[in-house]
Amino acid sequence: MYKFFLLLFTEILVLGACKGPEYYKNHYTLEPAEKHLEITIGSETKNFVYYSQFVRIGTENYLGILNFERNRVEIYNLNTRKLFKELQFYSDGPEAFGEVSGFFIENPDSLVVDCFYQRVVGISDGNGKVEKKISYDRDVNGRPFKLTPPWIGLRPYKVGNVINFLQVYQAEESNGILTEEKRKETYLNVALNTISGESITLPLTYPEEMIGHDITGATNVMRTIGFQECFIYHFWNLDNLFVTSDHKTFKKFPIESNYKFKFNTECYKYIYDIRAGLVNSLSHDMVRDMLYDEYHNCYYIFIMKRNEYLDAGSDIFLKMKFPDCFILILNKDFKHMGEVFLPDNTYSFQFSFITPDGLYISEDHPNNPDFDEDFMRFRLFKLEKL
Repeated sequence: MYKFFLLLFTEILVLGACKGPEYYKNHYTLEPAEKHLEITIGSETKNFVYYSQFVRIGTENYLGILNFERNRVEIYNLNTRKLFKELQFYSDGPEAFGEVSGFFIENPDSLVVDCFYQRVVGISDGNGKVEKKISYDRDVNGRPFKLTPPWIGLRPYKVGNVINFLQVYQAEESNGILTEEKRKETYLNVALNTISGESITLPLTYPEEMIGHDITGATNVMRTIGFQECFIYHFWNLDNLFVTSDHKTFKKFPIESNYKFKFNTECYKYIYDIRAGLVNSLSHDMVRDMLYDEYHNCYYIFIMKRNEYLDAGSDIFLKMKFPDCFILILNKDFKHMGEVFLPDNTYSFQFSFITPDGLYISEDHPNNPDFDEDFMRFRLFKLEKL
């Protein structure tokens, strides 16, 4: 009888354990290369970059960066590690276009440049001359836009001749809380056809799960474009990814991770206190960027780790600019592949790009002992099976 009860008790423990939180085994990791990629930059170029694009043309690898302060696009040849060309744009004068906020490299002699502030796109030749301008301040029905600055996880994506801009919303009229009535107006994507010049607001809106949540803040949505040109969205206080292929409906996928998220749920009360708002943000986890690796059919989710014990004298503006992140690796079906935790105060995660060789992450963190403002330095990480 004693053995019977012992066996029964053991089975109860085992069954109880099986019902506990799921554990995801790491099957893959990101293995750092021994040497970093180093590119010399001029005195007018900074190694903190808001917008960049990697393109492969033939056998040549190019990295384009936006020199925001100088209003120019600089394209570097990664094969030679040298500056390939500079395209200067002007805010005034006979060749005025405006302040460039983003770009798409079609080929070395053709770029599409975006001026977010004036809501205009330009078709430029390889020397920076804008040959065509397209305004996108309203859609074909006269509806104004609520577009995001085109940086990191807020960047637009070009598919064929169509540029897809992201829209985000606030809810000041309801103290930051999204209502069902407001949700019906939260159209997420604006599609600009660069041939016809028409802008169309697509019907997809914030998911129902966001109703009742605080949506204060300009970065309450992050997204990327992924497998078979689907769009993947993350809404900042939900532990799910939302995927659409038609910008009409979503499919929802839980974020599979062993890390226990603590996302931000209240921001409205900090709208008049910038420092308190930043401290509140830093004390919560946040998806900062999402990248799709087309060469390995997987996603890298960059997640800012919360810091609930900030030093009173710490530079919170620096911490938001250079957050400490870990990388969640998901396959094309959003299943867990691995989680990679990298040393703090080493990487500048907002400046990352993917090549056939792997994932490159900037090492230009001001607290990195190897930091040098005369170079752009990247560490290559290769996806490796464990």
